[in-house]
Amino acid sequence: MMLALAHAGRRPLIALTGATGTKSTTSRANPVLRLLTRHVTVSACARTAAARPAAPYKNRNPTPLITLNPKSLLSSQQPVIDFSHTISRTVGDVEFVYETTANGRRERFPAGTRGFLYYHTGSTDLAGEVRLRICDNANSFAKGHDLLVRGVRPWFIDLLRLVRWPSYKLLVDILIKDGLVTHHTVDSVRKIPSVSRGPKHTIFTLSDPFYIDLQSNHHKLNVCTEDYFATYELRELFNIRKKGRDVVLPFAGIAKVRFEVSNFPGHASPGPTLVLKILEVHNLQELVEQDHVQKPVAGAYHHRKYHGVLRMWKLPFDSFANAKDAFGPLLDLPGVVYAK
Repeated sequence: MMLALAHAGRRPLIALTGATGTKSTTSRANPVLRLLTRHVTVSACARTAAARPAAPYKNRNPTPLITLNPKSLLSSQQPVIDFSHTISRTVGDVEFVYETTANGRRERFPAGTRGFLYYHTGSTDLAGEVRLRICDNANSFAKGHDLLVRGVRPWFIDLLRLVRWPSYKLLVDILIKDGLVTHHTVDSVRKIPSVSRGPKHTIFTLSDPFYIDLQSNHHKLNVCTEDYFATYELRELFNIRKKGRDVVLPFAGIAKVRFEVSNFPGHASPGPTLVLKILEVHNLQELVEQDHVQKPVAGAYHHRKYHGVLRMWKLPFDSFANAKDAFGPLLDLPGVVYAK
Protein backbone atom coordinates (compact mmCIF):
# COMPACT_ATOMS: atom_id res chain seq x y z
CA MET A 1 0.00 0.00 0.00
CA MET A 2 1.34 3.46 -0.95
CA LEU A 3 -0.36 6.62 0.29
CA ALA A 4 0.82 10.24 0.10
CA LEU A 5 -1.01 13.32 1.31
CA ALA A 6 0.17 16.79 0.09
CA HIS A 7 -0.98 20.30 0.84
CA ALA A 8 -0.46 23.42 -1.31
CA GLY A 9 2.58 22.08 -3.10
CA ARG A 10 4.44 21.40 0.10
CA ARG A 11 6.23 18.19 0.89
CA PRO A 12 3.98 15.26 1.90
CA LEU A 13 2.58 15.60 5.39
CA ILE A 14 2.30 11.82 5.81
CA ALA A 15 3.72 8.92 3.85
CA LEU A 16 2.97 5.23 4.43
CA THR A 17 4.59 2.28 2.71
CA GLY A 18 2.77 -1.04 3.28
CA ALA A 19 0.87 -1.99 6.42
CA THR A 20 4.05 -1.86 8.48
CA GLY A 21 6.19 0.44 6.35
CA THR A 22 7.87 3.70 7.23
CA LYS A 23 5.92 6.72 8.38
CA SER A 24 7.00 10.34 8.59
CA THR A 25 5.03 13.39 9.62
CA THR A 26 5.80 17.07 9.86
CA SER A 27 3.22 17.78 12.55
CA ARG A 28 2.36 15.28 15.26
CA ALA A 29 -0.05 17.72 16.79
CA ASN A 30 -2.37 17.91 13.78
CA PRO A 31 -5.63 16.04 14.77
CA VAL A 32 -6.59 15.47 11.13
CA LEU A 33 -3.34 13.66 10.49
CA ARG A 34 -3.81 11.52 13.60
CA LEU A 35 -7.32 10.57 12.42
CA LEU A 36 -6.07 9.66 8.94
CA THR A 37 -3.24 7.61 10.42
CA ARG A 38 -5.65 5.62 12.62
CA HIS A 39 -8.00 5.04 9.67
CA VAL A 40 -5.24 3.67 7.44
CA THR A 41 -3.82 1.50 10.22
CA VAL A 42 -7.23 0.04 11.18
CA SER A 43 -8.07 -0.65 7.51
CA ALA A 44 -4.78 -2.44 7.01
CA CYS A 45 -5.32 -4.53 10.16
CA ALA A 46 -8.83 -5.44 9.01
CA ARG A 47 -7.46 -6.71 5.70
CA THR A 48 -4.79 -8.70 7.51
CA ALA A 49 -7.40 -10.29 9.82
CA ALA A 50 -9.64 -11.13 6.87
CA ALA A 51 -6.75 -12.90 5.20
CA ARG A 52 -6.18 -15.19 8.18
CA PRO A 53 -7.68 -18.70 7.94
CA ALA A 54 -10.92 -19.24 9.83
CA ALA A 55 -10.69 -20.82 13.26
CA PRO A 56 -11.18 -24.58 13.13
CA TYR A 57 -14.73 -25.83 13.83
CA LYS A 58 -14.93 -26.87 17.47
CA ASN A 59 -16.68 -30.16 16.74
CA ARG A 60 -14.69 -31.15 13.67
CA ASN A 61 -14.14 -34.64 15.13
CA PRO A 62 -17.56 -35.46 16.62
CA THR A 63 -18.19 -38.45 18.83
CA PRO A 64 -19.20 -41.42 16.67
CA LEU A 65 -22.68 -42.88 17.01
CA ILE A 66 -22.46 -46.66 16.68
CA THR A 67 -25.64 -48.02 18.25
CA LEU A 68 -28.95 -46.95 19.78
CA ASN A 69 -29.55 -50.34 21.37
CA PRO A 70 -28.84 -50.33 25.14
CA LYS A 71 -27.93 -54.03 24.95
CA SER A 72 -25.17 -53.33 22.42
CA LEU A 73 -23.39 -50.47 24.19
CA LEU A 74 -20.59 -52.67 25.57
CA SER A 75 -20.08 -54.93 22.56
CA SER A 76 -20.07 -52.01 20.12
CA GLN A 77 -17.75 -49.92 22.34
CA GLN A 78 -20.05 -46.93 21.99
CA PRO A 79 -18.31 -43.96 23.66
CA VAL A 80 -20.03 -41.96 26.36
CA ILE A 81 -21.28 -38.62 24.98
CA ASP A 82 -20.97 -35.40 26.97
CA PHE A 83 -23.55 -32.71 26.12
CA SER A 84 -22.98 -30.58 29.24
CA HIS A 85 -23.37 -26.79 28.82
CA THR A 86 -23.46 -26.99 25.00
CA ILE A 87 -26.05 -25.19 22.88
CA SER A 88 -25.74 -27.94 20.27
CA ARG A 89 -23.72 -31.14 20.02
CA THR A 90 -22.89 -33.08 16.87
CA VAL A 91 -22.80 -36.86 17.22
CA GLY A 92 -21.97 -38.70 14.03
CA ASP A 93 -23.35 -36.21 11.52
CA VAL A 94 -26.46 -35.32 13.55
CA GLU A 95 -26.79 -32.06 15.47
CA PHE A 96 -28.65 -32.33 18.78
CA VAL A 97 -30.13 -29.42 20.72
CA TYR A 98 -31.66 -29.43 24.19
CA GLU A 99 -34.69 -27.17 23.85
CA THR A 100 -35.79 -24.29 21.66
CA THR A 101 -37.94 -21.56 23.18
CA ALA A 102 -41.04 -20.07 21.57
CA ASN A 103 -38.98 -17.17 20.19
CA GLY A 104 -36.45 -19.55 18.61
CA ARG A 105 -33.67 -19.24 21.19
CA ARG A 106 -31.74 -22.43 21.90
CA GLU A 107 -31.13 -23.39 25.51
CA ARG A 108 -27.96 -25.09 26.70
CA PHE A 109 -27.87 -28.69 27.84
CA PRO A 110 -27.77 -28.80 31.67
CA ALA A 111 -24.61 -29.57 33.62
CA GLY A 112 -23.97 -33.28 34.00
CA THR A 113 -25.66 -34.21 30.70
CA ARG A 114 -23.42 -37.17 29.98
CA GLY A 115 -24.47 -40.62 28.83
CA PHE A 116 -25.89 -42.52 25.86
CA LEU A 117 -28.48 -41.89 23.18
CA TYR A 118 -30.84 -44.86 22.97
CA TYR A 119 -34.15 -45.95 21.45
CA HIS A 120 -37.13 -46.10 23.79
CA THR A 121 -39.93 -48.31 22.47
CA GLY A 122 -43.49 -47.01 22.83
CA SER A 123 -47.05 -48.30 22.97
CA THR A 124 -47.02 -49.15 19.23
CA ASP A 125 -44.35 -49.64 16.57
CA LEU A 126 -44.77 -45.99 15.57
CA ALA A 127 -44.46 -44.66 19.11
CA GLY A 128 -40.72 -45.11 19.67
CA GLU A 129 -38.36 -42.23 20.34
CA VAL A 130 -34.68 -41.50 20.83
CA ARG A 131 -33.89 -40.45 24.39
CA LEU A 132 -30.73 -39.64 26.34
CA ARG A 133 -29.85 -41.80 29.34
CA ILE A 134 -27.71 -40.05 31.96
CA CYS A 135 -25.09 -42.47 33.29
CA ASP A 136 -21.31 -42.78 33.67
CA ASN A 137 -20.77 -45.89 31.56
CA ALA A 138 -22.54 -48.75 29.80
CA ASN A 139 -22.56 -50.90 32.94
CA SER A 140 -24.56 -48.28 34.83
CA PHE A 141 -27.14 -47.71 32.07
CA ALA A 142 -29.96 -49.51 33.91
CA LYS A 143 -29.34 -47.45 37.05
CA GLY A 144 -29.30 -44.15 35.17
CA HIS A 145 -32.19 -41.84 34.33
CA ASP A 146 -33.46 -40.11 31.21
CA LEU A 147 -32.62 -36.48 30.55
CA LEU A 148 -35.63 -34.33 31.41
CA VAL A 149 -36.69 -30.98 30.00
CA ARG A 150 -36.96 -28.54 32.91
CA GLY A 151 -37.14 -31.51 35.26
CA VAL A 152 -40.56 -32.63 33.99
CA ARG A 153 -40.85 -34.53 30.72
CA PRO A 154 -38.24 -36.71 28.98
CA TRP A 155 -36.11 -35.11 26.27
CA PHE A 156 -36.87 -37.03 23.07
CA ILE A 157 -36.96 -37.13 19.28
CA ASP A 158 -39.95 -39.20 18.15
CA LEU A 159 -39.89 -41.65 15.26
CA LEU A 160 -42.20 -39.46 13.17
CA ARG A 161 -39.57 -36.73 13.06
CA LEU A 162 -36.67 -39.17 12.73
CA VAL A 163 -38.09 -40.61 9.52
CA ARG A 164 -39.56 -37.45 8.01
CA TRP A 165 -36.62 -35.08 8.61
CA PRO A 166 -33.57 -35.72 6.37
CA SER A 167 -31.13 -34.48 9.03
CA TYR A 168 -31.91 -37.60 11.10
CA LYS A 169 -31.12 -40.15 8.37
CA LEU A 170 -28.14 -41.56 10.29
CA LEU A 171 -30.35 -42.34 13.28
CA VAL A 172 -32.88 -44.19 11.12
CA ASP A 173 -30.10 -46.19 9.45
CA ILE A 174 -28.75 -47.22 12.87
CA LEU A 175 -32.23 -48.15 14.14
CA ILE A 176 -32.70 -50.46 11.15
CA LYS A 177 -29.19 -51.91 11.52
CA ASP A 178 -29.81 -52.56 15.23
CA GLY A 179 -33.11 -54.30 14.44
CA LEU A 180 -35.02 -51.79 16.57
CA VAL A 181 -37.16 -50.52 13.69
CA THR A 182 -38.24 -52.39 10.55
CA HIS A 183 -38.39 -51.14 6.98
CA HIS A 184 -42.15 -51.69 7.16
CA THR A 185 -42.43 -49.27 10.10
CA VAL A 186 -40.31 -46.67 8.30
CA ASP A 187 -42.50 -47.00 5.21
CA SER A 188 -45.62 -46.62 7.36
CA VAL A 189 -44.32 -43.35 8.80
CA ARG A 190 -43.51 -42.04 5.33
CA LYS A 191 -47.09 -42.73 4.23
CA ILE A 192 -48.57 -40.60 7.00
CA PRO A 193 -50.15 -37.61 5.22
CA SER A 194 -48.77 -34.93 7.51
CA VAL A 195 -46.59 -34.53 10.57
CA SER A 196 -47.29 -31.25 12.32
CA ARG A 197 -44.30 -29.41 13.77
CA GLY A 198 -46.52 -27.53 16.18
CA PRO A 199 -47.72 -30.03 18.81
CA LYS A 200 -44.93 -31.66 20.80
CA HIS A 201 -47.11 -34.54 21.92
CA THR A 202 -48.50 -37.41 19.88
CA ILE A 203 -50.66 -40.24 21.18
CA PHE A 204 -50.78 -43.61 19.42
CA THR A 205 -53.25 -45.30 21.79
CA LEU A 206 -56.05 -43.69 23.76
CA SER A 207 -54.24 -44.19 27.07
CA ASP A 208 -50.90 -42.68 26.02
CA PRO A 209 -50.02 -39.89 28.46
CA PHE A 210 -49.30 -36.34 27.35
CA TYR A 211 -48.36 -33.07 29.03
CA ILE A 212 -50.39 -29.90 29.51
CA ASP A 213 -49.00 -26.46 30.34
CA LEU A 214 -51.42 -25.00 32.86
CA GLN A 215 -50.58 -21.48 31.64
CA SER A 216 -51.88 -22.25 28.16
CA ASN A 217 -55.50 -22.14 27.05
CA HIS A 218 -54.96 -24.19 23.88
CA HIS A 219 -53.44 -27.67 23.84
CA LYS A 220 -52.76 -29.24 20.45
CA LEU A 221 -52.34 -32.99 20.30
CA ASN A 222 -51.37 -35.26 17.42
CA VAL A 223 -53.23 -38.57 17.00
CA CYS A 224 -51.49 -41.22 14.92
CA THR A 225 -51.97 -44.80 13.74
CA GLU A 226 -50.43 -46.64 10.79
CA ASP A 227 -53.07 -45.31 8.42
CA TYR A 228 -54.41 -42.26 10.22
CA PHE A 229 -53.11 -38.89 11.39
CA ALA A 230 -54.99 -35.96 12.92
CA THR A 231 -54.40 -32.95 15.14
CA TYR A 232 -56.94 -32.08 17.82
CA GLU A 233 -57.02 -28.96 19.97
CA LEU A 234 -58.23 -29.11 23.56
CA ARG A 235 -59.49 -25.73 24.75
CA GLU A 236 -60.49 -24.14 28.04
CA LEU A 237 -59.42 -26.94 30.34
CA PHE A 238 -58.10 -24.90 33.27
CA ASN A 239 -59.18 -21.35 32.45
CA ILE A 240 -61.84 -19.15 33.99
CA ARG A 241 -63.64 -16.21 32.38
CA LYS A 242 -64.12 -12.95 34.20
CA LYS A 243 -66.51 -10.15 33.30
CA GLY A 244 -65.72 -8.78 29.89
CA ARG A 245 -64.78 -12.30 28.74
CA ASP A 246 -61.17 -11.89 29.86
CA VAL A 247 -59.48 -15.28 30.18
CA VAL A 248 -57.71 -15.97 33.48
CA LEU A 249 -55.47 -18.99 34.02
CA PRO A 250 -55.46 -19.62 37.78
CA PHE A 251 -52.67 -22.21 37.85
CA ALA A 252 -49.09 -22.45 36.63
CA GLY A 253 -47.18 -25.69 36.20
CA ILE A 254 -47.23 -28.84 34.10
CA ALA A 255 -49.73 -31.71 34.34
CA LYS A 256 -49.22 -35.17 32.91
CA VAL A 257 -52.62 -36.53 31.85
CA ARG A 258 -54.35 -39.22 29.79
CA PHE A 259 -57.77 -39.94 28.36
CA GLU A 260 -60.03 -42.63 29.78
CA VAL A 261 -63.39 -43.88 28.52
CA SER A 262 -66.06 -42.97 31.05
CA ASN A 263 -68.33 -45.48 32.74
CA PHE A 264 -69.61 -42.91 35.24
CA PRO A 265 -73.35 -42.32 35.72
CA GLY A 266 -74.63 -39.40 33.71
CA HIS A 267 -72.14 -39.96 30.90
CA ALA A 268 -74.33 -42.38 28.99
CA SER A 269 -74.76 -41.18 25.43
CA PRO A 270 -75.08 -42.62 21.93
CA GLY A 271 -71.29 -42.52 21.63
CA PRO A 272 -68.35 -42.92 24.04
CA THR A 273 -67.40 -40.11 26.41
CA LEU A 274 -63.79 -39.33 27.33
CA VAL A 275 -62.66 -37.96 30.69
CA LEU A 276 -59.23 -36.64 31.68
CA LYS A 277 -57.17 -38.43 34.34
CA ILE A 278 -54.41 -36.41 36.02
CA LEU A 279 -51.34 -38.61 36.48
CA GLU A 280 -48.71 -36.16 37.73
CA VAL A 281 -48.50 -32.46 38.59
CA HIS A 282 -45.19 -30.57 38.48
CA ASN A 283 -44.25 -27.12 39.83
CA LEU A 284 -47.84 -26.21 40.63
CA GLN A 285 -48.59 -22.60 41.59
CA GLU A 286 -52.00 -21.21 42.50
CA LEU A 287 -52.07 -17.69 41.08
CA VAL A 288 -55.70 -16.70 41.63
CA GLU A 289 -58.18 -17.49 44.37
CA GLN A 290 -61.19 -19.07 42.68
CA ASP A 291 -63.59 -22.00 42.92
CA HIS A 292 -64.40 -22.43 39.23
CA VAL A 293 -61.68 -24.95 38.33
CA GLN A 294 -60.64 -27.72 40.68
CA LYS A 295 -56.99 -27.73 41.71
CA PRO A 296 -55.21 -30.46 39.68
CA VAL A 297 -54.22 -33.38 41.89
CA ALA A 298 -52.39 -36.54 40.82
CA GLY A 299 -54.79 -39.49 40.67
CA ALA A 300 -57.93 -37.36 40.28
CA TYR A 301 -60.13 -36.64 37.28
CA HIS A 302 -60.27 -33.10 36.00
CA HIS A 303 -63.27 -31.11 37.28
CA ARG A 304 -64.58 -27.61 36.55
CA LYS A 305 -67.85 -25.76 37.04
CA TYR A 306 -70.64 -25.98 34.50
CA HIS A 307 -73.62 -23.68 35.14
CA GLY A 308 -72.37 -23.10 38.68
CA VAL A 309 -71.95 -26.79 39.56
CA LEU A 310 -68.55 -28.50 39.84
CA ARG A 311 -68.61 -31.45 37.44
CA MET A 312 -66.15 -33.83 35.82
CA TRP A 313 -64.77 -32.53 32.53
CA LYS A 314 -65.97 -34.70 29.66
CA LEU A 315 -65.65 -34.99 25.89
CA PRO A 316 -68.71 -36.82 24.50
CA PHE A 317 -68.33 -38.02 20.93
CA ASP A 318 -72.00 -37.42 20.13
CA SER A 319 -71.59 -33.70 20.91
CA PHE A 320 -68.16 -33.18 19.38
CA ALA A 321 -67.95 -34.73 15.93
CA ASN A 322 -64.35 -33.59 15.44
CA ALA A 323 -63.37 -35.40 18.66
CA LYS A 324 -65.02 -38.56 17.35
CA ASP A 325 -63.10 -38.21 14.09
CA ALA A 326 -59.80 -37.64 15.90
CA PHE A 327 -59.98 -40.20 18.69
CA GLY A 328 -62.52 -42.70 17.36
CA PRO A 329 -59.93 -44.84 15.48
CA LEU A 330 -58.05 -45.39 18.76
CA LEU A 331 -61.03 -47.16 20.34
CA ASP A 332 -60.39 -50.20 18.15
CA LEU A 333 -56.75 -50.49 19.28
CA PRO A 334 -55.34 -52.05 22.46
CA GLY A 335 -54.66 -49.70 25.34
CA VAL A 336 -58.13 -48.34 26.06
CA VAL A 337 -58.53 -47.59 29.78
CA TYR A 338 -61.98 -47.31 31.33
CA ALA A 339 -62.54 -44.79 34.11
CA LYS A 340 -63.64 -46.14 37.45
